[in-house]
Amino acid sequence: MASLPLGPQPHIPPDNHHHHHLQPHVNHNQGGVAAVSGARPEKEMSAAVVEGNGAVTGHIISTTIGGKNGEPKRTISYMAERVVGTGSFGIVFQAKCLETGETVAIKKVLQDKRYKNRELQLMRLMDHPNVITLKHCFFSTTSRDELFLNLVMDYVPESLYKVLKHYSNSNQRMPLIYVKLYMYQIFRGLAYIHNVPRICHRDVKPQNLLVDPLTHQVQLCDFGSAKVLVNGEANISYICSRYYRAPELIFGATEYTTSIDIWSAGCVLAELLLGQLLFPGENAVDQLVEIIKVLGTPTREEIRCMNPNYTDFRFPQRKAHPWHKVFHKRMPPEAIDLASRLFQYSPSLRCTALEACAHPFFDELREPNARLPNGRPFPPLFNFKQELTGASPDLVNKLIPEHVWRQIGLNFPLPSATVFAFDVVCFTSFLSVVNIVVAIDQEMQHFSVALQFPADASSSSSDAIFSHELIDHLVDHFESRFDGLDTRFEGLDSSVVGVINVVENLVRVHDENKSFVSDAKSVKQTSLDN
Repeated sequence: MASLPLGPQPHIPPDNHHHHHLQPHVNHNQGGVAAVSGARPEKEMSAAVVEGNGAVTGHIISTTIGGKNGEPKRTISYMAERVVGTGSFGIVFQAKCLETGETVAIKKVLQDKRYKNRELQLMRLMDHPNVITLKHCFFSTTSRDELFLNLVMDYVPESLYKVLKHYSNSNQRMPLIYVKLYMYQIFRGLAYIHNVPRICHRDVKPQNLLVDPLTHQVQLCDFGSAKVLVNGEANISYICSRYYRAPELIFGATEYTTSIDIWSAGCVLAELLLGQLLFPGENAVDQLVEIIKVLGTPTREEIRCMNPNYTDFRFPQRKAHPWHKVFHKRMPPEAIDLASRLFQYSPSLRCTALEACAHPFFDELREPNARLPNGRPFPPLFNFKQELTGASPDLVNKLIPEHVWRQIGLNFPLPSATVFAFDVVCFTSFLSVVNIVVAIDQEMQHFSVALQFPADASSSSSDAIFSHELIDHLVDHFESRFDGLDTRFEGLDSSVVGVINVVENLVRVHDENKSFVSDAKSVKQTSLDN
């Protein structure tokens, strides 16, 4: 999409749901666009309308942020570098923050002035390591009186599509450890968006799965088709890219569930395992034919489960192709079993994303000494958030490995559901605190590797090799997460059998993590003083 000259700016009132508002500083001499909001809490703010064409290489995107709640004002500027993606939605361009050197991606989409942007509203709801982060947002206008929404996000240089293409061009299959690592994170991201916000992505495919080439962290991106599904509310069926489209969508269902994402994720899994598409249909009808070739002809009951209003049952009868013949002989049986649980005609029979995470196919990731092939640690895999809400203790025990519990001094396994049966609220509160502490501790271990000094930094901090910028990031990240955790501990009902000792261990780990952050700050200060 070609960049357009900009004209007058219409006034857009702030979103009723967001009460804070930042006035942008626009650098008119450089034709820049102003970006709004800075630190993560400011994501909740309304987006300003500004002038400029930030997608053109070399243009400066500049704004003044802060000034609210006692925060000092500061200017943040981005320089547009290159377009990295185009489509019917608009463009995505890469930009660099001039103050910090950080590279970001800015998605610029045409905005209908009559409506709020659903993608923006959904991205404001999400905060998860396997979901792309919304950093800022701003609107811009053109001389044609067109309004564009600009979403500023973390820049991740690779996608799963590019990774797959690399292996395909090399005539190689993706190593199984990467298949496990990538798919586990995909399911974890889906478990998060499906659980609390009940967001259905509706376009899961390799192009929308970002991969950090250094850490191998995977993030779901492009929520342009996503929607919060409401029971009884109709949705469009022509959604999701063809090769990854669930059969109920092909049958024209308008009341579907988040299980369409599970089917799509299954298609991605099969593609990683096979090195090629599992269902390469040339059109919608042919797509169904390709599915029937593998799963066999759906029964009348299965068709009713997919779309109760579908009445044409005239399909050629074909038996299912055995899964062990779909994949090559050396394929682990756990991989085949997982695929069989994802590819079910009846949406309700497909496993959930969280159940997929607990599948034995991913057990290797839960081993105490599991590492990347280059010897570096995996990205944090057990820093769960709301995706564990409502999970049974048995499922939690499968998801969080024993060595993680032991590492933070907790008894394993978790107390059984019967212990907490009399007080579901207590168990939910307890599990929430456990999740937070485990998440922080997992991330802390990762930071200690990146900083190249151990978690007991007090003993060896003088010899540490570290980055001041990384320490600043660590402090900002963790101190905000420590806020309020002390009061969460006080709110736990320690009278429940077995919980009081666990809480004491949680507090100990929490204090150690706070000490680690304090030590990191001291290391930096000592270096500056010298």
